Amino acid sequence: MLLALLVILPLSSWFYLQRGLDYRLETLEQLASKAALPNDWFHNQPGTIQVLYDESVSLSSRLEPIKKHFEERQDIQFIPTDYNSVTGLQDSLKKVVRLTISDSQPVLQDMLFLINQKGSLVMAYRIGEDSELALLTKHVVFLMPPEEEKDFEFRREREK
Repeated sequence: MLLALLVILPLSSWFYLQRGLDYRLETLEQLASKAALPNDWFHNQPGTIQVLYDESVSLSSRLEPIKKHFEERQDIQFIPTDYNSVTGLQDSLKKVVRLTISDSQPVLQDMLFLINQKGSLVMAYRIGEDSELALLTKHVVFLMPPEEEKDFEFRREREK
């Protein structure tokens, strides 16, 4: 019994914490900045997480559940974009696709792109794959700042 208290419980706790740390470090490495947005990017709002998708592709059935999940958060935006309208945007998007997707050249219109709070492109996801949409959701949650806790003020009645 004493062996369990002194050795086994702390050791299992350490392994559990180490798994969490490894997950965090791996995700931070995945979400490192891979490309900068062009200077004339008109949706540049510091402090917001943005998901870009091509405006010509109908994503209502694929992207709607994810949008609905994050609809109450003001710091997450889903932005339909014409990839050809901004000079240099296609080059940045292609660079992110090369760094994140190992397949042969996927079509940019079939991709979602994640922009972190600092305004850097960090990840590309295929629209047609559920596993990548689930990964997008995990990454957005990972990047989200925690919500501010509401501070309750307790007032006592005056004693008579």
